[in-house]
Amino acid sequence: MQLVYEFGAKELEPVVDVIQRALGNTQYLVQCIPNDSDTSSPTEDSFSSVALKLKEGKLASFSLHPSNGLIRYALITCPFFWGQQRSAYMGTIEYLGDDYKPLWNLILGVLGLSFACLGFEEGVEVDESALSAETFPWSQWPLVIGAIRDRSGLQPWVIREGPEIKWFVKQS
Repeated sequence: MQLVYEFGAKELEPVVDVIQRALGNTQYLVQCIPNDSDTSSPTEDSFSSVALKLKEGKLASFSLHPSNGLIRYALITCPFFWGQQRSAYMGTIEYLGDDYKPLWNLILGVLGLSFACLGFEEGVEVDESALSAETFPWSQWPLVIGAIRDRSGLQPWVIREGPEIKWFVKQS
C-alpha cells in the first residue's frame, strides 16, 4: 500500500520537526533542487543545512531518501513551489505501510502546522483556496483523512474522513 502524507505551515520549523520525528535515526540520502533549476541532485549536506538553505531561499525543495524502513521518501517544498498557489511550506512523506495512524498522530501532535492530509496512492491537491474547513477537499479522491486549523497552527484541528477511508474500515 502506498500512502502520501502532506502537511504545511506558515513557518518551516514545524514541517522540519515532523520529518525529523518520522525518520528518527534512520540513515538517508539527501537530494535538493536549487531555486534556479528544475533538476534534483544529490548533496552531502545535512538535513539541517538543506533546511536552512530552503529557508534562505537558496533551494526550492529537498528530499530525504531513507536506506530502509517504510518511509520511501520525505520532501519539503518552499512556498509557491513551481508556481503553485500555496503560501505555506509543505512536507510530504510517502509511506509504504498499512497502518496510517501512528504517523498521522505524530503529524497532528506538531504545533504550528495549519493543515495535514493523507492520500491513498497519491497526494491530495491542496492550494491556498483549500486552506479552510469550508473549502478543504474533504470529499475528493484520494483523501483518506484530512485536518485543518487556523494559520497560526495553534487552534484545535478540524478533522474529517475522506472517501478513501474505506480502505481502512474493517468490514464485519
